[in-house]
Parts: sequence; C-alpha cells; structure tokens
Amino acid sequence: MLTSGTPVGEVAKAIGVSRQTIHEWSKSLDLAAKAKEMLDTAVERGREQLLKLVDSSTVVVRECLDCSAASKADASAMRVRLEAAKLVFDRVGLCAKQEVEVTNQSLVNLVEKFGGA
Repeated sequence: MLTSGTPVGEVAKAIGVSRQTIHEWSKSLDLAAKAKEMLDTAVERGREQLLKLVDSSTVVVRECLDCSAASKADASAMRVRLEAAKLVFDRVGLCAKQEVEVTNQSLVNLVEKFGGA
C-alpha cells in the first residue's frame, strides 16, 4: 500500500495501527536492509580472500606430493598444511563431497611409495 502511494494515515487506519507504528516499521525495515547489505558485503569479502588462498593451497598440495622427507615430524607438518589447504578448497567448493582422512601414517606411506621415484 505504501509503495503504491497510499498515505501513511490511510494505511495505518486500514490495518488498525497508529501512524507512529508504520514509521517504526519503516525504520526497522531500513535497518534490516542495511544489516543484510553489510552481511552480504562481508561474506563477499571473505569469499574473495579465500579465493586468493586457492593458489597457495595448490602449491602446498604440490609441495607435499613432491616431498621426499619421510620423518614423522615432516609428515606431521605436511598433514597440517594439507588440512589447511583442504579447508580452503572445501570453503570455495573445490573439494569432492567425500571425506578424506589424512593421517601421519598415510603421508609416510605415500612418501615411502612415491618419494624415491
């Protein structure tokens, strides 16, 4: 009704509230719209930051695949880096929905199997 140009007093009378209530609702809607806009902007900025991390995460995966160190400390550090890269990939929608568990032993096994090649 208001958007079609009906005066505030007529709208208030038609729905059984005061003019002040209509004005308060209008302010609330403005605040809600501004809050949504701010949230949308923050989400978009966060997504942009994550997308910037995709290249770094890809490098981490490549380095871990190319790594020939087989010590448990190295495997542990690789696991942490891979989990961080996986988190980035997940958040930007680049990972398959299937869960993959990365353990120190699985990394040591991969290094033993492919590290010397």
